[in-house]
Amino acid sequence: MWMETLRLTSTLTARELSGMNFLTQKEGRTEVSGSPDITFFRDQSTPGDLMITLRWAGGQPGPSGSNLGLRLVRELKRYGLVDHAVWIEGRVEKGETGR
Repeated sequence: MWMETLRLTSTLTARELSGMNFLTQKEGRTEVSGSPDITFFRDQSTPGDLMITLRWAGGQPGPSGSNLGLRLVRELKRYGLVDHAVWIEGRVEKGETGR
């Protein structure tokens, strides 16, 4: 399993965020390794901030994540700053620094 997180920091209102049609469209979500489990979160204290998680059950991420994740990043950049991260499942061994 692996996961992508996309965090949007914007000055949008909650109403404007809910009007983003591309967030609810299913078109283009199919990938070679299947479709992800998609979850949306909004920041409780900052109405314009949004987090999207894409949880993939199989396959391996590309160097920059999935095509879907990259398309969402391009779209979200129209509204503010976007942080995109790719997380792989694994255990950190004792003494491992990750470098």
